[in-house]
Amino acid sequence: MAKPVLHGPAFSTYVRSVRITLAEKGVDYEMREFNFLEGWPDGYESLHPFKKVPAFEHDGMKLYETPAIMLYINAGFGGPALLPEDAAMRAKTLQTVNVIDNYAYDALITRTFIPRAVVPMLGGATDESVIEGANSDAERAISVLDGMVSGQDYFGGTDASLADFHAVPVIHYTSQISDGQTLLSKAPALTAWFERMSGRESVSSTVPQLG
Repeated sequence: MAKPVLHGPAFSTYVRSVRITLAEKGVDYEMREFNFLEGWPDGYESLHPFKKVPAFEHDGMKLYETPAIMLYINAGFGGPALLPEDAAMRAKTLQTVNVIDNYAYDALITRTFIPRAVVPMLGGATDESVIEGANSDAERAISVLDGMVSGQDYFGGTDASLADFHAVPVIHYTSQISDGQTLLSKAPALTAWFERMSGRESVSSTVPQLG
């Protein structure tokens, strides 16, 4: 069986979620890294027609969309099961993934972390009005995630799952800026969860380097 190939930059939260999943399953893979801020590889549309990251290839199959890639890795390779058997808990993992994708990412990354950290790194000026406009949505996202993991070790219950690997990169970037640190200071369950997750080899070995 050929090694899977992962396309995208290591700084991407979505690429990192896939890398964590591959590490948790013990899968050897090839990383074809590029920086889309500097341009897209020739022909990338054949891997991802919407030119997003990551893209994934394995045994002649091309796949995109992070949750789909993570589900494939979980089902297609040996190693620990990364979804709960219990129907309710499995549904909760999918709910967590959707909360991240539909609400948390936009508020915490697109409208808070990027203008606060990435724009200045690239030589631009932070637009405080963008961050202020995201405040209520960011607070709600953190509060909801805190409630979802309260009373249990992981989003899927007693064991780490795809939901946790999807959430970690977003909370990591959130924790790197003062705005996010303020939000997390009001979310004890989420903060404790992030500390637990940060101690996993799959997470500590994939911390991105920015700047």
